[in-house]
Amino acid sequence: MKQLTLIALIMLLAFATHAKADSFADVIISEKTKIIQENRNDWSAYKERGNAYFDKRDYDRAILDYTEAIRLYSFDVESYAMRGQCYNNKGDKNLCLKDYKKVVPYYEEKIQQHTSEPEIYRILGMAYVCLGEYDKAIDIMNEAIKIIPENASLYNIRGIAYKNKKDFARAIEDYTQAIELDPKSDFHYINRGVIHAINKEYDKAIIDWELALRLRPYNLKAYYNLGATYFLKKDYDNARKNLLECLYINPNYKKAQELLDEVNDAI
Repeated sequence: MKQLTLIALIMLLAFATHAKADSFADVIISEKTKIIQENRNDWSAYKERGNAYFDKRDYDRAILDYTEAIRLYSFDVESYAMRGQCYNNKGDKNLCLKDYKKVVPYYEEKIQQHTSEPEIYRILGMAYVCLGEYDKAIDIMNEAIKIIPENASLYNIRGIAYKNKKDFARAIEDYTQAIELDPKSDFHYINRGVIHAINKEYDKAIIDWELALRLRPYNLKAYYNLGATYFLKKDYDNARKNLLECLYINPNYKKAQELLDEVNDAI
């Protein structure tokens, strides 16, 4: 009972944290919009507003702002990197590759300068993952973890690389470590749930994705993954329920609509 109470408290605090983060992002968006209205050539305002949209996971608006920042200042490496991550999160691998290829040399040079900034390692690690260079991603994350062992995102990225190498046991270990370090991030639960589903441990996957939804409601990936997993379990009512939630968030989500059609045919 105490353990359940503790988990509920963590989820409540995490929900409040995300709500606060979204509120802060809205303030940044408002401030940077005023600056842009006064000076349409302020590339840094576009980038910073793009970062705020990224934090809200409004990747389409973030991409527009990063693109404008790059148009105004073509040497803005961070905007290329962040736009690449937006494309990656949206599943557009070709555009993701195009942006990450531009920034890898810059971040590799930064690493050679013996930086201890986790963001430098994080961006380079994600770039290597997107480029399919999983061993390089693992090596650079190993190096980063020695320097910054308390950073959850480094374990998460290494877990993604292990997952893509089909080393699912190590991926689970890294995602679990990321959760222990940052239990308020829904990303880690989403990723660990995927490995559970690959291992056909569907009930464990469902638990992780339900936790992700408690941390961040309106989580498109969580709803879709739940719908797909319930479909595999032949629990068509719950599959339909979660896919409808998914389509409520994004009515144009083609994969969700196609799967919902399969569910309706099975009922």
